[in-house]
Amino acid sequence: MTDDPTDGMTLEEAREWLRKRIDKGAKCPCCRQFVKVYRRKLNSSMARALIHFYTHSPTQWFHADTAMKTMPGSRGDYVKLAYWSLIESKVDQDPDARAGWWRVTSLGRKFVLNDGTTVDSHAVLYDGIVLRRDGDPISIVAALGRHFNYNELMAERPFSLEPQ
Repeated sequence: MTDDPTDGMTLEEAREWLRKRIDKGAKCPCCRQFVKVYRRKLNSSMARALIHFYTHSPTQWFHADTAMKTMPGSRGDYVKLAYWSLIESKVDQDPDARAGWWRVTSLGRKFVLNDGTTVDSHAVLYDGIVLRRDGDPISIVAALGRHFNYNELMAERPFSLEPQ
């Protein structure tokens, strides 16, 4: 097999060619879509967002737009918390639900409470699907890093994000 895909490849040859390149990324010889496996780290912004969600709405559904408006400097990384099953989408529970509604899972609450619960530091993804989690187990404090103070973040409780 050559380094470049050819039009005469069988489907199995194309799959094998792509499997060898999936970590760095390559265009699929069949559909020409870019294909890559991504390794995402549970970062400090995500950990901060999880604490924010927990302190404002520990068990109820909240709307992401409302939640993110109350957190200065926030980014859209919070949705990646679902890769670790720390938050869940209401759409996953009810296909008729409107997008944007989330809640902290039981695992997410334990993780936030820093009770010894850890998660793997990375999620390995293909096409938005978690293939596996790997890396060293980390706590919420380790995920926050040096940028944020766990005790200060847990003390924040200006208002609730719970639906009225």
